[in-house]
Amino acid sequence: MKSFEDLVFMPEEGCSGDATFKAVAVFPNGYGVSVVSGNGTLTSSDKPYELAVIECQEDGSYRLIYPSIFDCDVIPFLTADDVTSYMRIIQSLPMLF
Repeated sequence: MKSFEDLVFMPEEGCSGDATFKAVAVFPNGYGVSVVSGNGTLTSSDKPYELAVIECQEDGSYRLIYPSIFDCDVIPFLTADDVTSYMRIIQSLPMLF
């Protein structure tokens, strides 16, 4: 199973100065995560990550989704361990297609 350590953060396009960084992980069940950190994110110094669940398309693109197991559009104020916990939950969901 993928975990936080598997994420590769890259500068988010269109940000200047103190950049926002983003990592995307895609899972075999058709879901994935988009994890962001930095300016404009719902984070703090001790919980520097925000996570969104994504649905992966066959062409490699993705869109944000809001599965009923989570009660919000993004999951804010996460530690690296929190991100791994959510990644494990999402990887355990039934296949999308």
